Amino acid sequence: MYFPSKRDAWLGILLWGMVGVGFFLALRDLDIAGLYITVPLLLLAGWIWFFTGYTITDEELLVRCGPFRKRLPLKQIKRVKESRNPLASAALSMERLEIHTERRFPVIISPKDRDGFLDALQEKQAKIKVESRKESPKGKKRPQKTKRRR
Repeated sequence: MYFPSKRDAWLGILLWGMVGVGFFLALRDLDIAGLYITVPLLLLAGWIWFFTGYTITDEELLVRCGPFRKRLPLKQIKRVKESRNPLASAALSMERLEIHTERRFPVIISPKDRDGFLDALQEKQAKIKVESRKESPKGKKRPQKTKRRR
């Protein structure tokens, strides 16, 4: 099953705005060196923006972000955690999922249909643990702040 990445509008404005301004300035001044830099950046931004997605097969999770690809065997996935981690990743939204494997660093993604993605992932590999950000660590509730009397 294929799941496209969720895209945040502010991230699109930031990405396309930076590349677009550079392209406009190079085109306005007829700066050939600037065009040699901005045209490939424009193509790369389009490739990433339109071709970021995640495919779940019987054996693995394929993460694709433009020209970058990563294969994660489903047997190696230990847990999936909801996150808002701002690290650079194959995610075009801040509503992210951290996929923890036997490796040191998690893979961060942002499927548009998060619930469908998690259901499909657990259907293929039932022992994957899913953690929600809404749950506090170790099942403890955060203490409520109370007003002090003076």
